[in-house]
Amino acid sequence: MALPRKILVPTDFSDAAAAALDYAIELAASVGASVHLVHCYSFPILPFEAPYPVPHEHLASKLESESRKGLANLVLEHGRPGVEVSASARLGDARTGIQEAISDVGADLVCMGTHGRRGLNHLFFGSVAEYTVRVSNVPTLAVRASASA
Repeated sequence: MALPRKILVPTDFSDAAAAALDYAIELAASVGASVHLVHCYSFPILPFEAPYPVPHEHLASKLESESRKGLANLVLEHGRPGVEVSASARLGDARTGIQEAISDVGADLVCMGTHGRRGLNHLFFGSVAEYTVRVSNVPTLAVRASASA
């Protein structure tokens, strides 16, 4: 098995995702790989019918802008000299977006955070990391937030 050359790091801007990014950057530095961050965003689902029209174009633009700003901040905060780090934001479900990003960026390893949810939280929110481990065609490394300590 070859060492990774391109590591994909999905992020939801959580502590667990930051721990995975730190791990991926350290790994990339040691093996000469690059890192690509991806954030998938979607429109919020309102539990009620809005009493007024929601400006979809403005909302989409704002979500994309905030996603890109968050990604740029992560690159600045976690980047390391000698490790190429790129980033992209995608509109859509994280499960699908991560699988598409693997293909689009040519990733040969996914390094992602996991929240370690159990019980009802896991039932209601599911696990993007668990799904990715099950369906990914490249190795996937799940990192818990406490792993960075």
